[in-house]
Amino acid sequence: MTPRELGLFLEAQRRRLIRQFDADARVAWLTAKLTAYAPEKGTRFVKLERLLHHEKKVEKMDWRQQAAILDSW
Repeated sequence: MTPRELGLFLEAQRRRLIRQFDADARVAWLTAKLTAYAPEKGTRFVKLERLLHHEKKVEKMDWRQQAAILDSW
């Protein structure tokens, strides 16, 4: 397995785990929301968006920025 294939494999696994975590969090949140005592239902629950994984957009470097980093070593 080449380093590139290994990187692709690990990235696919990471995405699968994140997707599974989000699905499990949705099920747990919805189950808790539906079985909660009525007066507390709307006020005491954490928003679902806070439980889900959010990826930050990473700005990719061009070759000039990478060369500058290597030159600084």
